[in-house]
Amino acid sequence: MEPQTWAAWAAVIASVITILVTVLIAKHSHASQETTSIETRLGMLETLIAAINVKVETMWMFQIRRGVSEAIVQGIATKNSPLKFDEAALKRLEPLKEELVSFVHELPPDTSDPEAMLMIENKFGSKIVDTVCIPTGLSHASCLLLAYSVAKQLNPIDLAI
Repeated sequence: MEPQTWAAWAAVIASVITILVTVLIAKHSHASQETTSIETRLGMLETLIAAINVKVETMWMFQIRRGVSEAIVQGIATKNSPLKFDEAALKRLEPLKEELVSFVHELPPDTSDPEAMLMIENKFGSKIVDTVCIPTGLSHASCLLLAYSVAKQLNPIDLAI
């Protein structure tokens, strides 16, 4: 797992790993009759973290796909292959456009669409909620998809999801 990929989750994951390793080491050092080696326990921890990573990625993709669905159902976008937002929706993000465009241009070139959207959510989530989600009554990831479209300066936007 690359730090840039999950910047929004890095602190939480680091804390969980630290706690789990501390517990495993403490349990190992205090249980003299315990036969499980620290290497085995660390292997189990790696397996657990990998499983959590898959679940987090799956939930994130679920949310993005629901955002596409919501944008279409609410009439702010159409999809005939790429997703296309209407002009009224795009104007809602005009106050954030410069910041969004600048932020996306600073991301590493190999950043995937879902990774970039996660980073945008981490940095601009509250502003997106206030600017788009609340005024339009949208509640899923369609607001974030709109912000990503504005940031990439692409409409329609063909997402790799």
